[in-house]
Amino acid sequence: MGVSEDRLTAAARLKLLRLEFTAHPSSSRSTVTPSRTSTGGPPPTPANVAVIDHLVESRNEMVAYTRAIAPDAERAPVEAADVVDWVYQHTVHATSVQRMVRDAMVLRQSWEHALAMGDERPVRAAARWEACPNPTCGCWSLFYQPARRIVACVNGRCTNELGLPTVWELRQLAELVIARRNAVTAAAT
Repeated sequence: MGVSEDRLTAAARLKLLRLEFTAHPSSSRSTVTPSRTSTGGPPPTPANVAVIDHLVESRNEMVAYTRAIAPDAERAPVEAADVVDWVYQHTVHATSVQRMVRDAMVLRQSWEHALAMGDERPVRAAARWEACPNPTCGCWSLFYQPARRIVACVNGRCTNELGLPTVWELRQLAELVIARRNAVTAAAT
């Protein structure tokens, strides 16, 4: 998957997350569940507040990043899915390092959106094919651990220099994937 595909996927996942997963948890497919329930008082919120918070955080992170690079950029779109295109439009002239940071942020957020919808496949595929340090492992035993917010390979052959399981934060994994893609592109030219 290339950068333009990551961009489209991130925007599509944001839109799906907003449309399908912001409904109240009792009627939503979201994997985020309320931490407590009420026996009295006002009725529950008609929306999944955790998903809405995630959408707002994602949008704010992209806007802050773009404003740091292009302070004169026009006003950011209100719709979170449109912000991805806005980021790319206003960071065209960024340095190669800034573009790599941008691409890693968009990829990481795309994975976060998928995880919020209960889909681990995009993260597992990226780690399996593009980030696994052990070529004999292939990270087929890769799992996302939501409590620790990490991706870990539990294969006994896939360990770090201390003999511990290979573990990545989503940010680290996205940076590694983008760095490897850029290295392959640079080597091909």
